[in-house]
Amino acid sequence: MKGRDKKKIFFGFLIIAIVATILLVFFVVRREQQNNIIFLPTIVISIDSFRPEYLERGLTPNLLNFINDSSFRAQFTTAQFPSKTFPNHYSIATGLHPQDHGIVSNHMYDPDTNKVFSAEEEDSLHPSWWWGEPIWVTAKKSNIKTACFFWPGCGAKIKDNLPDYNMVPFDMKTSTSEVLNQVYQWRKEGGENKTSSIPTLTMAYIHEVDDNGHLYGPVSKNVDESISSVDKNIGILIDQLKQSGLYDKTNIIFVSDHGMIEIPTHKYIYIDDLTLDPSISSKFFSPDAISKGYAVPSPILSVFPNNTNYNEEYLYQELTKNKSEHVDFYKKEDLPKKYNYNSKSNNRISPILGVAKPGYSIILNKELLPKKPKLGNHGYDPAHEEMHSIFIARGPNIKSSGAEDNHTTTTLKTFKNTEIYNLLAKLIGVDSKHFAPNNGTSLLIDKLYKNK
Repeated sequence: MKGRDKKKIFFGFLIIAIVATILLVFFVVRREQQNNIIFLPTIVISIDSFRPEYLERGLTPNLLNFINDSSFRAQFTTAQFPSKTFPNHYSIATGLHPQDHGIVSNHMYDPDTNKVFSAEEEDSLHPSWWWGEPIWVTAKKSNIKTACFFWPGCGAKIKDNLPDYNMVPFDMKTSTSEVLNQVYQWRKEGGENKTSSIPTLTMAYIHEVDDNGHLYGPVSKNVDESISSVDKNIGILIDQLKQSGLYDKTNIIFVSDHGMIEIPTHKYIYIDDLTLDPSISSKFFSPDAISKGYAVPSPILSVFPNNTNYNEEYLYQELTKNKSEHVDFYKKEDLPKKYNYNSKSNNRISPILGVAKPGYSIILNKELLPKKPKLGNHGYDPAHEEMHSIFIARGPNIKSSGAEDNHTTTTLKTFKNTEIYNLLAKLIGVDSKHFAPNNGTSLLIDKLYKNK
């Protein structure tokens, strides 16, 4: 073969290689652009017990600036009954009512297995407790990476899946600063293995405001300091995202699970005072009534008969003989329909349930009172104003709420937190036919989702 022919062949192959490279780059870039439109990372931050009124105390300049930066804000969101931490975080994650996802309270008893669930115990992570499909499992099925920091349920291997990056177990000593710094690192670089991709969905839980709300009540200096501290750290996170050019490339959603209400100690309802039977409290088991030997003041009292000689009817009649105007006792089948808490297929919901009026707490007797009673609590009827929660959203895949140059905000009407799952699934690029069955609708997708 002549030298000239060899050169022609060489240059021919070179041209083909160049064209192939250009086409490959074109398709890769095109695909990345499509992913940027559909799969831009979403961060969900839950501030436990953060009621909407906290935004009106002049303590949250960073959250208010975020709200005013073309964000969507709910007037308030409605929690699920009971308005407690674990049931509501898992409702946000699954779009299901507690009676359907299995986590009916922070502390519960399953008569089918004779086991007790306590949010603080490691056994609570056994997957048998957790029904339904949380958003991080839905994402996994579509090969979408996720990260969790203390979000209730993330530590349980549900349907044999865990988030790709996962901070568990919960540690009370972990500060808000540590949580949000990790959220930023995940958004910027991915997990510890820097070659791993950045998570498309990050869900983080902040406990600081809730802790002080329980200890000192929602109208206290300590809660004000917590609100201010959380807001300051949110401001740092937003500044970090802006400085790294990621703020406008990230969907950011702030939520809370429920609110918090003041509980004066003179508003305790003692079960022993409601009945002529002096040993009534020994005739039933209530997982939300005793913790570490002390009675726990609770907005709800689950009543499971622990002796066949004292059946449900006997206990119900005794508990309602001297009816208190501050607590209602229901048989399971008679619970108000609005609670979505009377499923015959869920035996974790007790056959008798006491529900205190807002501001009151049920307790077994004075002898078992904790040395330092809590001054704030939640778990009441979600319709009560002080049980309301927040929802604030902004990002490239979320419709601009107003004229961008005016940095306005749009306030949505209230909705239930079971609506959030479908929006999250849409934001992270899950095909709607792969959404897990849930109690939500397309409400937030219709109102907020932007498909470029």
